Amino acid sequence: MNQTLKERHVAFVLCSMFAFFTEFLQLFFERSGRLVDVLIDIAGIYVAYRLSMYVTAQGGIVPAFSHTTEKLANVLKDDKSH
Repeated sequence: MNQTLKERHVAFVLCSMFAFFTEFLQLFFERSGRLVDVLIDIAGIYVAYRLSMYVTAQGGIVPAFSHTTEKLANVLKDDKSH
């Protein structure tokens, strides 16, 4: 199972199927299973998937955080000091 989760696209599909399955189960427990909730869950799964790809590409969580804060600092810096 651990090897399966290392392949991100397989993990993405499994998580999406789980989101659909849990919404389907809600139909049997006096709750409303809605397709919109499945789409919201899949959107969250996709954001986590892309974030994990970014962190991996940066070399880990610390370099990713460092790189991102540097980019934000450059965007927010005051250009009036010329």
